[in-house]
Formats: sequence, structure tokens, C-alpha cells
Amino acid sequence: MDRRPSLWVVGTFDTKADELLFLATQIRQAGVPVMTVDISTRGFHPHADITASEVAGHHEHGQDHVLGSGDRGMAVTAMGQALRRLVRARQQEGEILGMLGIGGSGGTSMIAPAMQELPFGMPKLLITTL
Repeated sequence: MDRRPSLWVVGTFDTKADELLFLATQIRQAGVPVMTVDISTRGFHPHADITASEVAGHHEHGQDHVLGSGDRGMAVTAMGQALRRLVRARQQEGEILGMLGIGGSGGTSMIAPAMQELPFGMPKLLITTL
């Protein structure tokens, strides 16, 4: 995986893959390196640079805690925690230039706390249906 600094485009690929990939393409065409991040709690999307299972693996109780539950609310909470830990680690390694997230209620509740891990002044934009 390419670990150079990039703008992260984050969302649930199981419901918003077309929109996320469109945004990533537009940003890349402007000359900015992009990393797409899937935070789906159901399903798998092969086009994300960082898959949902990779994000889930950053949860303190492991991937199965996030993706193995039939409870959507618990899975969304756990995925948000995993994303926050991943963002914290990658930001400390200098791999994140900024973050663009899109989501409904679930996606927004997962993305917003992770954005708080990014320092003041780093670009962050969350587009939500709420």
C-alpha cells in the first residue's frame, strides 16, 4: 500500500461507493494524492485503498468485534472507534494531508470523531445528509 501523504476520502462504500470514487477521481485529477477509506459495517468493496476490514482491525478488540455483530448500532460505534485509532496512528506518521468524508447518520457518527484527531488547520470537510 502507498503510504505517502494523501487526502483521505472516507465513507461507507457499501452504500456510497460511486460518490466516494467520483470525489477521489476529481481530487486526483487536480493533482492531489488520494487514499480511499471504507468504513462499511456490512459488505466488502474491492476498490477502497483501505478496506473496512483493515479499518476494523484497528479496534482494540479486533476486527471481529466490529464486523462480527448483527447489531448495526454496535457495529457503527465500534467502526468509529477503529477509524479514530487508525487516523491517530497514520496522522502521527505524517500520512494524512486532510480528510473528506461523506455520510448519512451512521457515516457521520463514525467520521466526525476521527476528524477530531487531525490537528487544527488541517483541511477537513464532512458532507452529511443530516
